[in-house]
Amino acid sequence: MKLLINETWGGFGVSVYTMIHTASKKGIKVVPYFGKMDFVSGTVVYRPIDDVKEFDKKMSTGDIVLLADCNLQEFVAPLGDDDRLKKFSPWWFSPDDNRTDSDLISAVEEDGDLAFTPVNKPTVVEIPDGYDYEINDYDGMETVYAGKDLRVI
Repeated sequence: MKLLINETWGGFGVSVYTMIHTASKKGIKVVPYFGKMDFVSGTVVYRPIDDVKEFDKKMSTGDIVLLADCNLQEFVAPLGDDDRLKKFSPWWFSPDDNRTDSDLISAVEEDGDLAFTPVNKPTVVEIPDGYDYEINDYDGMETVYAGKDLRVI
């Protein structure tokens, strides 16, 4: 079984480029938006990302990206209002919850270094089919423990 882990300090994730590629593999067309938080008003202002590859090179932990199926120049949503955002983004996909997704894995393999950001280096590892696995995270750097009937003792 193939599984995605992060092999750098920062945390698990993939580039916006790879998220768009994964959506395309699933037959979904999306437009990437960058969200800038405004703590005074308690909102996030979303604007389209013009150059995804350049954005990915500068991306940092905490950047808010939304993949939407709309072509608005800007939209505003209250901080933490995921339900409202879902109306703009019918494809609510979290790479962290889908580490064994075949489309995501093949997009990472095909994209190579374009799947990386300064804080994410998604890497495909293989574990034997039927094995249990546990992902250990140390400041974003991950390792996988795999075996039959894994348990804490």
